[in-house]
Amino acid sequence: MIMALMAWFFLGGSTGSGAMLTSDDVAYMQKRVATVVNDKDAAKTATSILKSLGKDVRAFEKLFERSGKDLNKLYSEHAANQQAVLEILDRLNDDWEAGQRRALDARFALRDTLTEQEWAALRDRE
Repeated sequence: MIMALMAWFFLGGSTGSGAMLTSDDVAYMQKRVATVVNDKDAAKTATSILKSLGKDVRAFEKLFERSGKDLNKLYSEHAANQQAVLEILDRLNDDWEAGQRRALDARFALRDTLTEQEWAALRDRE
C-alpha cells in the first residue's frame, strides 16, 4: 500500500500502472531530463536529485528482497516464532519510512527545480 502511494505522490498520480516506484522509473525520468529540461543548471540539479533517488530506491529494493528471503527462511522453519518474523517486518518498515521521507524530499526538490511545464513533461509516460 505504501509503495503504491509513494509512486502516486512522486509521479504526481500519473503512473500508468499504479505500481511502486522502481529504479527503472527513476532511470526513465533521468533520461527524460535531457529531453524536457531546457535550462542547463536545472537539468544538472535534476539529474543529481534523480541520481541520489535512484541509489536510495535500489538500496531499498535490495533490502526488500533480502527481507523476503529472510521471511521465507523463517516461514519454512518449524521452530520459528512470531517475534522473529515481526522483527524482520519492523526493520523493513523502518527502512521503508526513512526511504519515503528521502524520496518525498527528492520529489519536492525536483519539483522546485523545474518549471511547471517541465515537471509535467518529466512525469509524462508518453
